[in-house]
This record gives sequence, C-alpha cells and structure tokens, in this order.
Amino acid sequence: MALTKKSMLISVHTLLILLLLLGHIAFVAALFASIYALIICADKAYFKGYLSARMALFFIFSAALLLHKVPGFENIAIYQDVQFSPDALPYSLYLNFDKFLIAVILLPYILLIDKTDNRALPKLPSFLSRYSLPMAMVIISVLTIGLVFVLAFALGLVNWQVKLPDEALIFFVKMLVVTVVAEECIFRGMLQRGLTNKLGLWGVLIISGLFFGAVHAAFSPLFALASVFAGLGYGLVYYYARNIAYPIALHFILNSIHAIFLTYPMLA
Repeated sequence: MALTKKSMLISVHTLLILLLLLGHIAFVAALFASIYALIICADKAYFKGYLSARMALFFIFSAALLLHKVPGFENIAIYQDVQFSPDALPYSLYLNFDKFLIAVILLPYILLIDKTDNRALPKLPSFLSRYSLPMAMVIISVLTIGLVFVLAFALGLVNWQVKLPDEALIFFVKMLVVTVVAEECIFRGMLQRGLTNKLGLWGVLIISGLFFGAVHAAFSPLFALASVFAGLGYGLVYYYARNIAYPIALHFILNSIHAIFLTYPMLA
C-alpha cells in the first residue's frame, strides 16, 4: 500500500486497537491518540481558516504525550533508579507507549512531506559548499558532537565512564524508536518546518533549540543548556538536508556516545 495520509490513519488506528486489546492503553488514551492522528494527518481543507488553531492543538497534544500527562498508558518499567556509575544520577528505563505513538504517527507523515517537498534546498555555507550534501551533514554532525561534549565537560555535567547500559539492546532500541524519533519529529519535523518561513534560519533554530532544552530541564538547567546547543546542530542538519533521517541519525549517535563513553545521564 502506497504511503498516504489515509493509509497512515488506517495503520495508526489498527495499532491503537491492538494496544487496547493487549491492555497497554486504556480507552481514554486511545481516543486521545486517535484525535492526535486526525489533527496531523487530516487534509488541510478540513481546517480551512483554523490552521493556527490546528497547530496549537498539535503542540498541546504533543506536549501532553511527550511529558506523560495523558492518562491510560500502561508504560512498562524495564528497570528503575539504576546508577550506571557510582557518581551518576539514577536512571529509569521505561517502554513509553505515549512517546512511541508520537513516533509512529509523526515519522511516516514527515517522511511523506519531506519526500514530496519540491522547494529547492537552501545553499550550504561557503565553507561547506565544496562538499556533497551527505558529507556536509557529516561535518556539521561532527562539529555538533564535539561542541556539545566539550560544553558538557566544561559545565561539569559528565566525566569519562566507558560502559554498556543495563539491558543494552532494549536501551538503544528504545532510545532510537521512542525517544529520538519522537523528539526529532516534533522539534525539527513540525516546529522547525512550520516556523522557518516566518522566523528565518536563526530565529527558528533558537526557538526550537530553546523548546528542546526546556524538555530536558528536569535533569538540571545546565543539562538543558547543553541540550539547546545539541538542538541547534540537529536543526542545522534538518534545515540544509530537509530529510528527517539526518537529525534522527545525529541525535541517536550523540546520545549513544553519551551513554557508552560518558557519565549517563549526568553527574549526581
């Protein structure tokens, strides 16, 4: 079946019915997720004259799911309050069905609009113009990773700590499929894409980066600051490539380096 908005809605509602039958979500959660999918995938003609309201509803619903404020999700705890090193904050790993549904609903939609976007890609900065697009994205990615980790060390957030997290396979699959995909689809695929024409490159990068940092402020204000700079790098990659796969890959690689080689999630 070709990827269309109609096929996405059918797939999402099939998944919601399956999760209901398995007892992982309650009816209220399924209803909330169904409305969320309709807000995203329904044709713009249904929202004629109310596009701003549609966007506001999208961000309200996204924030509620992202911050686990919607009742009726039976998220599965893999482990709770585990210290990956003696000097690290305790960390808990959950299989979050609320964030998983963000990823499932948003990723196909953004891949579709990325693919069908006929606008010319923006010109690369002069120091990158000699490279192919993939190589330019690699250079921006390396610079982002270097800047974020230098900042994290300078702020006293991390030390060197080589290890594999407990339940490593589940940890990294969950990080990619749930955390990284959901966050990139919201902050880059929707927020950045929707505001770029109004705010310009640096305006939208700063706004999306600040929101991205705010989501991570529960760890600490300094952790949020480092997250803002990470968000700027993810945003640059998406701006120049206009393909959500690039910031997803960068985000996952940065998080994986953090988890394997540095204090995770941060020093206590």
